Amino acid sequence: MAKVFDDLTLVEEYSKCKRCRIVAEKYGCSDETVRRALIKFNVPRIERHPRPVTRPKATEEELRNIVAEYYDTELGINGLAKKYHRSQDTIAKAIKTYGHGKKHYEQNSSKISDDELRMEVEQNPSAQVIAEKYGMSIERVCRRCSNLGLKVNGSSRRWKQRAKFYGCNEIDPSITLERLRQRDNDICQICGEVVDASDITDKHIGARYPSCDHIIPLSKGGTHTWNNVQLAHMGCNSGKCNRITVKREGV
Repeated sequence: MAKVFDDLTLVEEYSKCKRCRIVAEKYGCSDETVRRALIKFNVPRIERHPRPVTRPKATEEELRNIVAEYYDTELGINGLAKKYHRSQDTIAKAIKTYGHGKKHYEQNSSKISDDELRMEVEQNPSAQVIAEKYGMSIERVCRRCSNLGLKVNGSSRRWKQRAKFYGCNEIDPSITLERLRQRDNDICQICGEVVDASDITDKHIGARYPSCDHIIPLSKGGTHTWNNVQLAHMGCNSGKCNRITVKREGV
């Protein structure tokens, strides 16, 4: 049974325990009733959980200093966010705005213009040759060539995506089409004929163009390693699964 009370009783009880909730539970009323009694008798409440003061927005100078520390030290986005009491999203946007891309690949990389990249690709080098020459990553070279509508040999990003899709973690980034051609002497390992790297018409690859063929397909548990890749015509590589299907049906 709730105790009988009035506003003065509530104020006197509050002066003893200094908690509105304890007074409300003792007399069977709400916290708001106790607060109104305190206001009526001009009794100040004790603010036990003050609202935190909003941190001012980061200035451009502070963000630039954070980005500089990101490149000069081993601290990542999470570490800088804890150190400067900023959100990870704020740090990431600052790096994208004031930084120069990925930390490990582009920190000390030299810049190459679009015209210079076109001239390099016209000489038909692999993506790894361009990457090593200009201090870039292979993925970055392939990405920039893709944005410019250029075709470059040795894109490892596609194999990483396919391998990740099929759950394969064994990927050798040193595998390029140019190195594979040198190893197999430009001979298709499926039909035994010579491949033709000039079999391109209006950026459309022909059937005799060289390609990287996986002996055990990635979808069957194969790996993107040197012992599981071989040189093959694009037509032979594309039609391999069809010949395997016909052979199995004839068995």
